[in-house]
Amino acid sequence: MPTDTALAFLKSIGSRKTLPAAAVIFGPHGFLREYVLGAIGARMADEGFQYRSFQVGAGDDFSRVLDEIGGSDLFASKRLIVCRLLRSRRDRGGAAEDADDASGGDGGGAAGEAALGAAIESASGPNHLVVIVERDKERIAAVSETIDCGFINGDGTRPAILREVGPKETAFLFCLTDNDQANILASLKAGGSVAATGNVAGHAYPASVLPFILRGVSLLGVDSVNCPMPLRQEVWRRLAGDMRPAHLKEITRTIPFAELPSVFDRFIGAQIRGRVVVDLNA
Repeated sequence: MPTDTALAFLKSIGSRKTLPAAAVIFGPHGFLREYVLGAIGARMADEGFQYRSFQVGAGDDFSRVLDEIGGSDLFASKRLIVCRLLRSRRDRGGAAEDADDASGGDGGGAAGEAALGAAIESASGPNHLVVIVERDKERIAAVSETIDCGFINGDGTRPAILREVGPKETAFLFCLTDNDQANILASLKAGGSVAATGNVAGHAYPASVLPFILRGVSLLGVDSVNCPMPLRQEVWRRLAGDMRPAHLKEITRTIPFAELPSVFDRFIGAQIRGRVVVDLNA
């Protein structure tokens, strides 16, 4: 889809009383295609449409899409059905698809492009654009075929790169480096604070100072050695009172001492959620 065509469509989408029953979004710019799709999704979500999304690769056919178009859904009477053709499918070319439609081979026949076109003629969510910021161009190239989203090549800790994403219009921001402390600090709002209370994942902190000098965030430590007893007692009193977790019973369970070895195995296997209290008298 040429840029001028996309901009013209985006300008008109708010004034249109109805949108076409079917739309083909194409062109060399993946980010622009997703932006147009996001605008359509937002408009139709406001009108009560439920989002359904499918991906079709080189070895796939359109059977699931056809089932969705031809089927009914008691809980979604109005649906926006999105079918994305992966590059592996597009590179396959139309000739191979035509041959499949004629022969009924894998990926064609009853579930080929001709069948999809016929289903759309007879038929007469999430609505968000996901953008990943990644420094490694090779990694972007490797995952772009399997992850349905837009990509920006750059360092996500740099303000100039984040401005390209549009943080003020972003519903969720996930920071996904290999260091939990760095992720949390990078995602804090200006003036926010976070406490470091353990080193289970390691004691290293290979993060940038930018969150501290640009947004004034704070990394707070804990003192379990030199903290005076009056302060400890005040903390304990508040933890048992106004700061007591609302769902404490749901996030804790009590076990007898004899069960402790089996719980260790479950901890190692990442099968434990919440906290385990050991009753030494049981």
